[in-house]
Parts: sequence; structure tokens; C-alpha cells
Amino acid sequence: MADTAFFKGEGGHVWEMDLPLSEQHARAHEEGRLVRVNDDGSPYTQPAPKDSGGKRAAKAPAKTEEKN
Repeated sequence: MADTAFFKGEGGHVWEMDLPLSEQHARAHEEGRLVRVNDDGSPYTQPAPKDSGGKRAAKAPAKTEEKN
């Protein structure tokens, strides 16, 4: 089974498309004429990456300046 994603075109219609996108659709996506969305058309947000244990990866601690 191919991976799919939902995309909204310039006319506002939402399509389910196979990934990776074809060259033509990839170009339209790069140009902003095709936008990835959720299946209901709402804005898509990429899920946070998971670590190898199946848990969400923790954010790296912020670097602080060292004083000499």
C-alpha cells in the first residue's frame, strides 16, 4: 500500500495523492499552488519525530554561554 497525503489546490479542492508526488505535483507544491492539508482541509502540521523506543523525542537542552 502506497503512502498518501492530502493536498489542497488553487481552487480549494482537497485531493488524496500518492507519495512521493509526481514531478508536476512536486513543482506545484514547491511553488505554493498545492498545499498539504489534513483530510478535512485544515492546515497540516507534521508530527514530532519519535525516538527508537516509540516515544516522542525530547527536545535538546538549550545551550548556555560558558563564563571563563
